[in-house]
Amino acid sequence: MKLPQIFATCLLVLLMTSSAMAGMMNIAVLAQGDAIAGKDRYGSFSGWENSGPIVGAAPNSVYHWYDSYSYSGSQRSAYMQYEIAQFTEAVASITSVNLYLYNIASAIVGTGNLGTVNHASNPAAATGQASQLIGGNQLVGYVTDLSPDGWISFDVTDYIKNDLTAEFNWAAFSVNQFGYKSMAFGSAEQELASYLQINYTGADTPVPTPEPATFALMLLGLGVLAVFKRKSCLNGNR
Repeated sequence: MKLPQIFATCLLVLLMTSSAMAGMMNIAVLAQGDAIAGKDRYGSFSGWENSGPIVGAAPNSVYHWYDSYSYSGSQRSAYMQYEIAQFTEAVASITSVNLYLYNIASAIVGTGNLGTVNHASNPAAATGQASQLIGGNQLVGYVTDLSPDGWISFDVTDYIKNDLTAEFNWAAFSVNQFGYKSMAFGSAEQELASYLQINYTGADTPVPTPEPATFALMLLGLGVLAVFKRKSCLNGNR
């Protein structure tokens, strides 16, 4: 077999043996799936009182302040739930999962770490309602004053794989206040809903119909093979 024939054959084998294409699924939080809640203190004669949940918050503000002169103060954290039961591929096919939050730079007060992103290790009781206030107990990462404006992401691959393996229907996260600082991120009510992006591949991923460009390459490979086969026959090399 001559070099052009070898090239054409390799091209065909490469195209024909591609068993799967990568897939991606975005699971956005719903309006009822994100909320903020916390506690407040009103003057020196008042203790801390629970406040919330506020399901319709826009944006989701996370903060803590306290006035040592008036003894007043306030704290807020945010809670989110995502319906991971929508993902029906094999857990082993997952290559990465990222949690995306829309960072609102104008809401930043303070320096350094502004809030912590946390995952709930056991969201068995979750129903998709952030008003349940299921807080995360596993640290995922921090929102800082250096986080870029707009969408920021956190790697939550292992957490979501564990949730799916445990057959939880929902994944629960919280963004908690960190010190006397403030930050905020977009909410579903603002059409800036936080979301999980699941990337997956592997043998369990359905093989899609070839795209036009891929199909054209396949035809090209067949054409090259036919041309060199014909030349070979004319030269007496059968």
